Amino acid sequence: MKKIIAVFCIIFFITQQATFAEEGNTFWGSYQDILNSVVTVNEFTSIDGEFSHTSVDYEIIKADPELQEKITLQLEKLKTVKVPEEVKHKLAFWINAYNFFTIVD
Repeated sequence: MKKIIAVFCIIFFITQQATFAEEGNTFWGSYQDILNSVVTVNEFTSIDGEFSHTSVDYEIIKADPELQEKITLQLEKLKTVKVPEEVKHKLAFWINAYNFFTIVD
């Protein structure tokens, strides 16, 4: 009986994680589209080696009506979203939300 309960708990946990990941991908999908359009990777070499960092081209966001529409839609989604309860998911949500709001004009 304990094995059956353990298997059930494992299946339930995996299902819940998959559901959250799917919902997260759906929710942040528009944001990811925006990032794919405006984030560039900048590589450079210093005396300590080769490095890279990312940067956002805010001028592209301001000039592209399609990106502006995606931002508006994402803002509407944020008004209705339920913040995850699990600590790691909650932290990831708020980090993503903070980063999203840095590109909103």
